Amino acid sequence: MITYKNNLSSRLKHLLVFTLGISAVTGTAAITLAEHEQKYPNYKQAEQRAASHHSAYHTYSDNSDVWHMVVDDFKLPHYSNTPEVQKQIDWYASHPKYLEKIAKQATPYLYYIYHRTHSRGLPGELVLLPMIESTYDPFAYSAVGAAGLWQFMPGTASGFGIKQNWWYDGRKAIVPSTKAALDYLTYLDNFFNGNWLLGIAAYDSGEGTIQHAIDRNAKKGRRGDFWDLAVPVETVSYVPRLLALATIIENPKKYNVHLPPIPNTPYFTEVDVGHQIDLAEAAKMADMHVNKLYQLNPGYIRWATDPDGPYKLLIPVENAETFKANLASGNKHYTKWRHYKVQPGDTLGQIAQQHHTSVSAVRKVNHLTSDNIRVGRTLLIPGNTKQVSGSNPSEHSAYPDKKVDNHPGPEKTLYTVKSGDNLWSICKTYHVKPAEIRFWNKDLKGNNLKVGQKLVIWQRKQHSTAHTKAKPVTYTVKSGDNLSKIAKRHHTTVSNLRKHNHLTSDKLKVGQKLQIS
Repeated sequence: MITYKNNLSSRLKHLLVFTLGISAVTGTAAITLAEHEQKYPNYKQAEQRAASHHSAYHTYSDNSDVWHMVVDDFKLPHYSNTPEVQKQIDWYASHPKYLEKIAKQATPYLYYIYHRTHSRGLPGELVLLPMIESTYDPFAYSAVGAAGLWQFMPGTASGFGIKQNWWYDGRKAIVPSTKAALDYLTYLDNFFNGNWLLGIAAYDSGEGTIQHAIDRNAKKGRRGDFWDLAVPVETVSYVPRLLALATIIENPKKYNVHLPPIPNTPYFTEVDVGHQIDLAEAAKMADMHVNKLYQLNPGYIRWATDPDGPYKLLIPVENAETFKANLASGNKHYTKWRHYKVQPGDTLGQIAQQHHTSVSAVRKVNHLTSDNIRVGRTLLIPGNTKQVSGSNPSEHSAYPDKKVDNHPGPEKTLYTVKSGDNLWSICKTYHVKPAEIRFWNKDLKGNNLKVGQKLVIWQRKQHSTAHTKAKPVTYTVKSGDNLSKIAKRHHTTVSNLRKHNHLTSDKLKVGQKLQIS
């Protein structure tokens, strides 16, 4: 996978800095249109001149190539005569094969992203952002865990409603990630009152970072446009890179760059399968190679779709009718697999019984040589024993990223609110901020929590064991309790309970107080 060294700190903002933008929106950091025009008196005029320039310079009568339509939607001043942009133009122009490779990688996605951008009335330059973010590679991961064409961090993705779990990573899925990226960019456009250079800079380093830079300049009596701001080093080159790309794509012949033509017709169509499906089987049903199916559906990070959905697949237009016909026929390739994380006190027999399958079936699909299972291990659970007699999913999985469980970046915790919890105590335990928890959990109103409520929490790796360092919880023994039940309920072990409470036997009394660490 690609690692973007120049994006390290800028990607970190997608986990934490977005919170600054939230406070800026609700507080005093948002600026009025009058203040904006006072700070950036020449921006609107420059934008109007740019639109006129693009229109006069390149208006394609031939709309058969999506690249032409992207150029026709250019609206921003490209500042191609500035040293910052010229430096980036020189680099791209001296590496034409690199640019052509990225343009080719964009082929399956450009039509869709252009038309989504165009339908919102957004500048065509934004279609080029994935060229910088991911080289138009939906499988791209950064060193800090950003993923997909648009390089979302997990926490930011949660805030925009993108689903992420063991089966599915919507940051890499083309449709939801594009919607989220354009939602975010639209928000940034409004936040900075139509100053797109500031909005694009904020996409890289966070709106809070850019707003603080504007405020610092204002205190010193300096201008607040992008070129005058003290911004992170990555962002200093980020905006010029986009403007350089737009300059070259507007006139590729001038820079000896060949853009492979991309037809102005849909590359794929979305089909709702309606149930979990094995992706290798889906590829057969569509009469296409499984790797091509994964290329259009990179959000499915296992061999099958999520048992709880989404069940939608992007299928090339040329294969769609074949796929739909096979889907509607009697030869349906249903599958029903789940995964289960082993908890303290679990046995293989209990797990099999809980999921209405057999011990032998669980042992077979997980290649277990005995009934011993390790706490924390993830087991595959077949929906029925007949599935086990067929091919094992691991035998025909063609997913190109074999290290899906070892990617860098924050880790997700699903926390269940307990009696006595409050937002601040949870934040202290997990080293996060209240605004972050609210952003990740849109259904959370104010500071009110309910016992049993589930909260999504994203943590940096170094804090991923924070919950084990929390202060001990005092538990009152209830009727029917035993040490095994209590240990399982609190994700600990019977031996730990005995040790921390100096118990010499497993006998408990109703009302007895236990310290759970």
